[in-house]
Amino acid sequence: MVLRRLLPVLLVALAALGLAAGALAQAKTTGPDHVDNVKVFLYSDHMGISKATFLRGDSVRLIITNRSDKPMKLKFGAVSTPLLKPGKKAIILSEMDYRGKFPLVAIGAGGPVATLYLKIT
Repeated sequence: MVLRRLLPVLLVALAALGLAAGALAQAKTTGPDHVDNVKVFLYSDHMGISKATFLRGDSVRLIITNRSDKPMKLKFGAVSTPLLKPGKKAIILSEMDYRGKFPLVAIGAGGPVATLYLKIT
Protein backbone atom coordinates (compact mmCIF):
# COMPACT_ATOMS: atom_id res chain seq x y z
CA MET A 1 0.00 0.00 0.00
CA VAL A 2 2.76 2.45 0.95
CA LEU A 3 4.68 1.50 -2.22
CA ARG A 4 1.71 2.47 -4.42
CA ARG A 5 1.61 5.91 -2.83
CA LEU A 6 5.37 6.49 -3.09
CA LEU A 7 5.80 5.21 -6.66
CA PRO A 8 4.34 8.32 -8.42
CA VAL A 9 6.34 10.63 -6.15
CA LEU A 10 9.56 8.72 -6.90
CA LEU A 11 8.90 8.79 -10.65
CA VAL A 12 8.36 12.56 -10.61
CA ALA A 13 11.54 13.06 -8.54
CA LEU A 14 13.62 10.91 -10.94
CA ALA A 15 12.25 12.78 -13.96
CA ALA A 16 13.09 16.13 -12.34
CA LEU A 17 16.66 14.97 -11.64
CA GLY A 18 17.08 13.89 -15.26
CA LEU A 19 15.91 17.27 -16.55
CA ALA A 20 18.15 19.15 -14.15
CA ALA A 21 21.22 17.16 -15.19
CA GLY A 22 20.53 17.90 -18.85
CA ALA A 23 20.13 21.60 -18.16
CA LEU A 24 23.46 21.78 -16.32
CA ALA A 25 25.43 20.00 -19.06
CA GLN A 26 27.54 22.35 -21.19
CA ALA A 27 29.28 21.84 -24.49
CA LYS A 28 32.98 22.66 -24.27
CA THR A 29 33.60 23.64 -27.88
CA THR A 30 34.48 27.32 -27.67
CA GLY A 31 37.95 27.23 -26.14
CA PRO A 32 41.09 25.72 -27.63
CA ASP A 33 42.38 22.61 -25.92
CA HIS A 34 46.02 23.56 -26.14
CA VAL A 35 48.26 26.50 -27.06
CA ASP A 36 51.62 25.63 -28.64
CA ASN A 37 54.49 27.78 -27.36
CA VAL A 38 56.91 28.14 -30.28
CA LYS A 39 60.28 29.78 -29.76
CA VAL A 40 61.61 31.88 -32.64
CA PHE A 41 65.18 33.19 -32.51
CA LEU A 42 66.35 36.04 -34.74
CA TYR A 43 70.05 36.09 -35.64
CA SER A 44 72.03 38.48 -37.85
CA ASP A 45 71.83 36.24 -40.92
CA HIS A 46 69.28 33.47 -40.11
CA MET A 47 66.41 32.39 -37.86
CA GLY A 48 65.74 29.40 -35.62
CA ILE A 49 62.39 27.93 -34.69
CA SER A 50 61.38 25.18 -32.25
CA LYS A 51 58.44 23.87 -34.31
CA ALA A 52 57.31 24.67 -37.86
CA THR A 53 54.42 22.26 -38.62
CA PHE A 54 50.94 22.60 -37.12
CA LEU A 55 47.48 21.14 -37.51
CA ARG A 56 44.68 23.33 -38.83
CA GLY A 57 42.86 24.86 -35.87
CA ASP A 58 45.90 24.92 -33.57
CA SER A 59 46.52 27.95 -31.37
CA VAL A 60 50.11 29.13 -31.42
CA ARG A 61 52.06 31.57 -29.27
CA LEU A 62 55.20 32.70 -31.12
CA ILE A 63 57.79 33.82 -28.57
CA ILE A 64 60.30 35.86 -30.58
CA THR A 65 63.76 36.64 -29.18
CA ASN A 66 66.30 38.86 -30.91
CA ARG A 67 69.67 37.15 -30.48
CA SER A 68 71.49 39.30 -32.99
CA ASP A 69 73.60 42.35 -32.18
CA LYS A 70 71.30 44.67 -34.20
CA PRO A 71 67.65 45.70 -33.88
CA MET A 72 65.30 43.41 -35.82
CA LYS A 73 61.62 42.66 -36.20
CA LEU A 74 59.57 39.68 -37.36
CA LYS A 75 56.70 39.77 -39.82
CA PHE A 76 54.06 37.01 -39.93
CA GLY A 77 51.32 37.69 -42.46
CA ALA A 78 49.81 41.10 -41.70
CA VAL A 79 51.26 41.12 -38.15
CA SER A 80 54.67 42.49 -37.30
CA THR A 81 56.54 42.89 -34.03
CA PRO A 82 57.94 46.25 -33.05
CA LEU A 83 61.64 46.75 -33.68
CA LEU A 84 63.33 44.55 -31.07
CA LYS A 85 66.60 45.61 -29.54
CA PRO A 86 69.19 42.85 -29.02
CA GLY A 87 68.09 40.47 -26.27
CA LYS A 88 64.46 41.71 -26.24
CA LYS A 89 61.36 39.54 -26.74
CA ALA A 90 57.92 39.88 -28.30
CA ILE A 91 54.90 37.58 -28.56
CA ILE A 92 52.50 36.96 -31.45
CA LEU A 93 49.34 34.92 -30.85
CA SER A 94 47.86 33.19 -33.88
CA GLU A 95 45.14 30.72 -34.80
CA MET A 96 46.22 28.35 -37.55
CA ASP A 97 42.96 28.40 -39.51
CA TYR A 98 44.08 27.79 -43.10
CA ARG A 99 46.16 25.01 -44.62
CA GLY A 100 49.31 25.89 -46.51
CA LYS A 101 52.75 27.41 -46.05
CA PHE A 102 53.05 30.84 -44.45
CA PRO A 103 56.28 32.88 -44.25
CA LEU A 104 57.94 34.24 -41.14
CA VAL A 105 60.26 37.03 -42.27
CA ALA A 106 63.07 38.46 -40.13
CA ILE A 107 63.67 42.09 -41.05
CA GLY A 108 66.80 44.05 -40.15
CA ALA A 109 67.78 47.64 -40.86
CA GLY A 110 68.66 46.84 -44.49
CA GLY A 111 65.54 44.79 -45.23
CA PRO A 112 64.66 41.08 -45.04
CA VAL A 113 67.39 38.93 -43.50
CA ALA A 114 65.86 35.44 -43.41
CA THR A 115 62.60 33.63 -44.15
CA LEU A 116 61.15 30.48 -42.60
CA TYR A 117 57.82 28.87 -43.46
CA LEU A 118 55.17 27.57 -41.09
CA LYS A 119 53.30 24.61 -42.54
CA ILE A 120 49.67 24.03 -41.57
CA THR A 121 48.22 20.65 -42.49
